[in-house]
Amino acid sequence: MHPKKPYTPTCIAAALGALASVSLLSAQNAPVAREGPIELSPFVVETSQDTGWVASTSLIGTRTNEQLVNLPMSVDAITAEFMQDMNAFTLEDAAIFVANVNTVSDLDTKVDDNRSNYRGMELGGRANGQSSRNFFLWYAPTDTYNVERIDFNKGSNSLMFGDASPGGLAATYTKRARFNDFTTVSGVYGPYGGYRATLDLNRKIGDKLAFRLNVLDRSQRSYIELAESNLRAIHGATTIKLTPTTTVRLEAEAGEFDRSRGANGVSIRTNSAPGQGFATNNRWYYTSDGLILNRTASSPAAIDRLGVGGNTLSLLEGQSVAVNLMTRNAANQTVPTGRAVTFNGYDRSLNLLGVNDYLDRPYTNVTAWIEQRVGKLELELAYNQQNQRQLRNDNAFPTTISVDADGRPYVDTDLGDRSFGNRVKIGRLTAAYPLQLGKWMKQYVVGSANWQEDYNHNIRLNIVNEAVLDSNPNANLANARITLRAYLDDPLAPSRAFWNKLTPAALPVTPTFLAGYLPVTDANLPFTDIRYSRNLALSSAGTYWGGRFRTLLGVRRDTFTRKRITTLPRDANGRAIDLGTPDVAPEAYSYDPNFDLSNTSYTGGLLYHVGRGINIYGTYSESFRWQGRQIFDGTEAGAELGETKEVGVKGHLFENRLFFNLAAYRTERQNTVFTWSGSLTAAEMEDLFNPNNLAPGDPGYFQPATGLNNEATSVLANEKAEGFEATFQFQRIKGVQARFTVSHNEISASRDFSRFRALFETAVARGDENAAIVTDARNILAANDGVPTVIGGRAVPWALNWALDYEFPRASVLRGARLGVYGNWRDDYVIDILNDIKFRDGAKHPVGAYAMYSRKIFDRRTNFRLGVRNLIDLENSGDYIRRAVSHIEADGTPVYQTRYLDQVTADFSVTVNL
Repeated sequence: MHPKKPYTPTCIAAALGALASVSLLSAQNAPVAREGPIELSPFVVETSQDTGWVASTSLIGTRTNEQLVNLPMSVDAITAEFMQDMNAFTLEDAAIFVANVNTVSDLDTKVDDNRSNYRGMELGGRANGQSSRNFFLWYAPTDTYNVERIDFNKGSNSLMFGDASPGGLAATYTKRARFNDFTTVSGVYGPYGGYRATLDLNRKIGDKLAFRLNVLDRSQRSYIELAESNLRAIHGATTIKLTPTTTVRLEAEAGEFDRSRGANGVSIRTNSAPGQGFATNNRWYYTSDGLILNRTASSPAAIDRLGVGGNTLSLLEGQSVAVNLMTRNAANQTVPTGRAVTFNGYDRSLNLLGVNDYLDRPYTNVTAWIEQRVGKLELELAYNQQNQRQLRNDNAFPTTISVDADGRPYVDTDLGDRSFGNRVKIGRLTAAYPLQLGKWMKQYVVGSANWQEDYNHNIRLNIVNEAVLDSNPNANLANARITLRAYLDDPLAPSRAFWNKLTPAALPVTPTFLAGYLPVTDANLPFTDIRYSRNLALSSAGTYWGGRFRTLLGVRRDTFTRKRITTLPRDANGRAIDLGTPDVAPEAYSYDPNFDLSNTSYTGGLLYHVGRGINIYGTYSESFRWQGRQIFDGTEAGAELGETKEVGVKGHLFENRLFFNLAAYRTERQNTVFTWSGSLTAAEMEDLFNPNNLAPGDPGYFQPATGLNNEATSVLANEKAEGFEATFQFQRIKGVQARFTVSHNEISASRDFSRFRALFETAVARGDENAAIVTDARNILAANDGVPTVIGGRAVPWALNWALDYEFPRASVLRGARLGVYGNWRDDYVIDILNDIKFRDGAKHPVGAYAMYSRKIFDRRTNFRLGVRNLIDLENSGDYIRRAVSHIEADGTPVYQTRYLDQVTADFSVTVNL
């Protein structure tokens, strides 16, 4: 069992108190110092120029500072003040306010990466970074405790974003040490006993040295039992002005995410197993009743080796489902007994994932910058090293309940642990030089060279019955995996005590049963592989006739290679043998020719200043992204390419009180990996696509891909997104400030299901495959093969985000008070396709609100905030929202799968400037 650490605010409160006391002593009798005249660095975004919710400059463009209004591309900048006002504590919290960015709730996914998509295009899973941090690859999730600002960048643009999805990528800028003294402490009491405590302390030490410390302890909790997400982190930054022309910046960070996952809904299969349902071959079962059973091809009885069937229906509070009890007839067919058992929805707090489920993510990050000015030439040398790991269990209990022939509800899961990690070293040299070419033209030329080494680690452990080696020392342990069964009618279910007895540590030890670990891996994801990236980029930002015209031209050359184990040895029992890193066993590694990739991408943009603060622009850009993935039959995916064409209008109006950006675009990506949805598991696919008399190991035996990023449910595809987006940001006028975005996106796809269809048609022709599995596979083909429609949340066609904030006048009795209200509307989208019918649903429009009050207490500015999330959903009433179609009744009536609507929650926070 994975040990859980207690997370309480006690230790962080003590640390905050001690540091606050030090800062008070150092600051007493001295006014808060403001930072003196700032000599702007071209390589650092100067967020102090942001005004409220409106950002001023960005590094997106040439990776040097430029006014957002002068960039020929779509950038949504989320400022620190906006994040603070909205209690947007994560990148995903901020993303819900951005045009054409859709985010998946953490209760609707087990992963902590790839939760956002840009213009309907996903980021690509854990093989690629989820954002860039200071323009370095960043794998881990992003908490905003040490973030100055987030720029959400749209479109294909390797020149700016590097190795990234064609849809876009977020760029975060961390807090840096400044030359003034300030201290801010903040505490939040959240829903279900969650909390958040932060410290932001900055000290100027003379005129040449400044130091900044940020500390965080947070615990986010849910209405779902056992579901919790914690983070403890610390970040330090230093700025050293060695000379008037030389600056050194250093930062270091360490943290650990600790997550116990939950799922927002429970479902059940409508037909029971004809027997006990021990359906997975070559397994040792251990049940919550204490039964130990060895499931082979010949035992137990044939009827008990058959699984459940029927449709999958939601089983939430207030719902009920009748499950048909099945048996086997004389012709060996599964048929109904004529009896049914009705199950009522479980309490919404039920977490079927149990206590076995976890996802921990420790990480460290160190970065150093040296900036040197030589005349007009600006140089930056930067180095980044980060280590991040994912310690997780991908084999938690499922959220779909099965029923046996006796009417007993149960869930089964295999046992295993996973450890994934990356040790990344990145170096970057950037040079920038302004050219004055006559009186009418200026060019700002920027060149950069980057190198990156990414040591990727994959350790996968399955829990097996090692006792089989006593009777057969040469036994293949892959055929001795342990599966747990939890009977939900157990008197203890679903208490913590019930789940605790189904943890690896609690498994019994007998002469024939002993739980042990089996290291497993494959050639695609070995214990260690190294990804080498090199790129050169050159760009030039031109200004003509006093700024009437502006251009942005750039080219980038990427090369990518991958080294991994050529031959993966295994011992006599099937254990994969880790030979060590290339330094230890260089003879075991070689470069994989499938990943000898290179690409040249281009960017070109033109902006015309119409006048009165209005610019029109057009841009063309390309992108390149490697993919360490396979599709369902084990074929390597290769590289993904993207192309974006965009035109737009942006500018400032009403004496710079309104900033707006309107853009129309077309983005295409080639050779992407598409993951289909449906209830066909890899095991069911293996059963369907192989004749019943064909044994594993036979040359003609089909084995689904064994990767960990949904490879078994993936095919290659090309995708196209077309649409428009608009962002309006109003600085405060008569007490009101606002942010408003609207977007429309149509995404379509062409998917290659030719291999899947051939295997399916062969299986159907045999006539002896499981009818329920055949139906599931047919539904997948009907919903995807030859169908350009994309289903799921990333296919939302229309979206609207809005936020209004009113500050009472200083002359009012309510001076210092603010009221805010905000909402995020998502239109109906295609949630499923069955029988060539597109089902549109899933619209939502949750509305939240907050009240803030600021005043001085003991001469310290103190801010109080009371916020309510999901106060009302303008699109939905009741408790549920539709997420898929289970099946269509004979009369044509669709039966939907549902999940719970997001719950109403409240939080209270206090922030003190010491």
